[in-house]
Amino acid sequence: MEWLTFCSEIKQFTLLKFRFKFLNFMDQDSQISQQILNKYKSLLDKQNQEMNSIPLPETLPDMEVKSGAKLSWSQNSDDLAVVPPKSTVRSVVHDSPKLAPYKESQNMEFDLFKQQMNQHYQKQIDTIAQDNTRLIENLKRNHREQIDQLEKERDIMLSQSRNTISALNQKLVTQEELLNQKQQHINTQLQDINAIKSLYDQKVADMANQNQSLLFANADLQNQVNSLSKQLDQLRNEFTQTTKQQYQLTQQNYSGQIQLYIQQNKQLQAKLNEQQTTNQQLIQSAVSDMRNLNNIIKQLQEKVEKLRTERETLKQKVLILTSENERIKDEGERNGGELEKLRERNSSLVRELLKCDKIIYGRK
Repeated sequence: MEWLTFCSEIKQFTLLKFRFKFLNFMDQDSQISQQILNKYKSLLDKQNQEMNSIPLPETLPDMEVKSGAKLSWSQNSDDLAVVPPKSTVRSVVHDSPKLAPYKESQNMEFDLFKQQMNQHYQKQIDTIAQDNTRLIENLKRNHREQIDQLEKERDIMLSQSRNTISALNQKLVTQEELLNQKQQHINTQLQDINAIKSLYDQKVADMANQNQSLLFANADLQNQVNSLSKQLDQLRNEFTQTTKQQYQLTQQNYSGQIQLYIQQNKQLQAKLNEQQTTNQQLIQSAVSDMRNLNNIIKQLQEKVEKLRTERETLKQKVLILTSENERIKDEGERNGGELEKLRERNSSLVRELLKCDKIIYGRK
């Protein structure tokens, strides 16, 4: 039974050996493989100690191996097998007197078996050590290759990073130059906007002064119209009184010339009617001109208010809308055109008023 247990242990050890051979240690560290090798070495030493500590049996077992039997390794596996001789195994009696020479032969065979096992284990240890050294060399070579590859990649990355840093520095310089140019452009635009703003304020002040002068002219014209109407009433009254007095005098003094005076009176009355109609027309034209002037003044006031509101909006937009310089210029030109139109209109109205004054004072 002890031999069977020993053979089963040897079989388990060989299975462990084959498992160890087929493990893949290419991706593991050399220290782990060294620890595994030390572990199996300790296991082999333990097996050798157990084999050395096995006592020789004083009595033979029920089944014995004849002197011609030998231990051998099978070709298909590393399992230990006992190959019996061609003669059959026989049973022996325990109390036979021939046990002593058989015990000596048994001890010799056992020593030979131990030597073979030790040689076999030593060969296995040597192969495992060779595999371990080869595995360590492969690991070192792989580590060296990986280190070289990483160093190459590091050099490539360093060169790429230097190139990118230089490119970024150049880009930063160009961006700073563009930023400075944009800042200068913005400053020039702000200066232009401030100049346009000052011109616009000056034009608004001029328009306000013109509006005030137009209001004063309107008031003067209204006073003149009122005075003209009063003078016309006085002239009409004086004329009627003088004509009545002359009629009475002529009727008293010159009865013969009454018809002539009547005709002259009719003529004078017709002239007076014509004068009244012309005066009425002049007054109506003056009133219509005044109305038109008032409407124009209202329009100018509305435009002035509108321009004031636009000036406030422009003051707010100047701080943030620098890109609307061209639109502000166009708007200023358009306002200048409107001002020129208004000036032309005012000059035409003034000319018409002067014509009216000439007509009225000329008739007077």
